[in-house]
Formats: sequence, C-alpha cells, structure tokens
Amino acid sequence: MAALAHTAARALEPVGDRQQPTPSAFFDALKRLYLSSFERRNALLDGLFYDVSTITKSEAAELSPALAEEGAIVYVPTTASGEPLKVIKTLTELATQTPKPKALAIAGVGSSALGSAALARNVADALDAPAVAVVSGYGAADLMTEALGGYFLFGALNRIRHAFDTIEAMTSQWSSLFNAGSGQKSLGFGLRKFSDVAATAALLCDENFEFSVLCGHSKGNLILAEALEKIVGLPDKKHMKRIAARSQVITLSAAIQMPSEFAPIIDVLGTADPLGRANSRPFISIEKKLPGVGHHTNTEFPDIVPKPLNVTEVIRNILKEKQAR
Repeated sequence: MAALAHTAARALEPVGDRQQPTPSAFFDALKRLYLSSFERRNALLDGLFYDVSTITKSEAAELSPALAEEGAIVYVPTTASGEPLKVIKTLTELATQTPKPKALAIAGVGSSALGSAALARNVADALDAPAVAVVSGYGAADLMTEALGGYFLFGALNRIRHAFDTIEAMTSQWSSLFNAGSGQKSLGFGLRKFSDVAATAALLCDENFEFSVLCGHSKGNLILAEALEKIVGLPDKKHMKRIAARSQVITLSAAIQMPSEFAPIIDVLGTADPLGRANSRPFISIEKKLPGVGHHTNTEFPDIVPKPLNVTEVIRNILKEKQAR
C-alpha cells in the first residue's frame, strides 16, 4: 500500500506551472503499478517468441515500458544499415527525421516493445528497407487480457478489449493519438490515447507513408485487423483504397479475418503450431503452411522442436513469388 500511495502521489504532482488532470493521472498510476509484473513477464516471453538477438543492448535500453508503452511507434532500420532504432514521439518526427519506412509490423503473444522491435527488424531485413513497429498491450483495455495470459482465444479477447476501452474512456483524456502540441490531428476513430489500434490506423492513414507490407504475428494480427476495420468504416474511402492498392497484408501464426477490401491476404502458419491453429478462424484457408514450424520466431533456436518461424526468409519468399506473378 505504501508503494501504491507513493506512485499515486507522484502522479498528482504539478508539472511545470499546471496540475495534471487528477482522474487521468491517478488512473494511469494505478494502471502502471498493476501492469509492472506483466511487463516483467513479457520481457521473458519476448526472448522465447521473438528474434531478440537482432536488437543490440543499447537499442534494448531504449525500449523500456516507460519509453515505449502501448501505442508507441518504433522506427527500426535493417540490420545491415548499422543504424539504431528509435522510439518515435509523433508522426511528424517519423516523416521528417527518418528515412521512409516500407513496412509496418505488430507483435503479439503479450509482447513488450523488445519483441515488437525484433519482429520489425526481421521484416525490415526481408525488404532491405526500414520498418516501424507498433507496441501492443498495457492499456486499460488489456488489463484483463494480460491477466488471462495475453494471447489465448482472440475472439473473446477482442470483445474484452473493447469493453475495457469504455473504462479508459471515462478516466483518460480523449484527444489525438499523441501528446497535445504534437501537431497530430484526431482521425475520429473514437479510440483511446496511445491505443495500439489507434496508432496503427493513424500510421496507415498518414499519406507521408506508403507501406508495401503490413505484418502481424499472433495477437498482433488482431490489432491489425481492428485498425483496418476502422479504416474501412471511415466515410472517406481514400485511405482504404490507397492502402489496398499498395500494401500486402501478411499474417503470421494466426489467421484472423481481415476486411475483404485488403485481399488477397497471405496467411502463414506452422504445422507444429497448436496455439496459432487454435487462434485461427477455421474457415480461413492458409496460403503458406510451414512443415514442422511452431509459434516462435527466434532463429537462435534452430535445433529445437518445433522449428522457429523464420520471418525474414518467409516474407522475402512471399514477396519474390508476388513479383514473379
């Protein structure tokens, strides 16, 4: 209780010459305290499920939950470039201070920013071009889903996420995707500040970026599907048409129903991935079935059973086949 009181008190301290909004700050303090154990758990899961060896120690230090929480955007250049990744504060910063990313990646399995960045680096290496990662998880909408393990029964999790969105709506400031003063305008999705879905939708709708690949892994496919559904629902269809014309959607380790406007979708699933199979919609055909491959993508474990899903190799082959058609 003493730790809780201290955390809550710090949340209510004045910032500059103004006081933070009390309900929002207090709730954020409680949320961060509650989720600290999940953050530690997910840092361990990242090493199991994602190719974290592609991220340097100095880069990993930039990816703490305090700097890269839910909805954060991480710019991830290729391994060969030697350029470090960067946590992005605004879309304007991404558009003006980095080379244009060519892919968007969203990790799952209750991942932290480390796993998200590792997946994005695999995708970047496949394209030989920078990618961006959207960090999923750790909002109020994920309190219950993280308590349940963060990655089982996606359909049920989708309903739970939206139910908890209502809670955060009553306790958080509703505004644009990023902090006041960032120059970003709300896209009118009715989603909470720093939401993973809102961040994904905002990136896709920003005409400064042209993503050739949209990739999710595990629960990340659910985030991507929700964002695309929001875009389809916009009155102005220009964003939907632009994305559909230029972007290839690739799902890894869970075939989630995506809006038909973005077809054809390439679904990838290992034959030794019961978790991915359980979370895939049964009526969706799998375009790429990988024999003996499991749910994890960490290529440092090549000799274990099941084999890892080599994200870079798989996406590179998909794009080669697409070009050959």
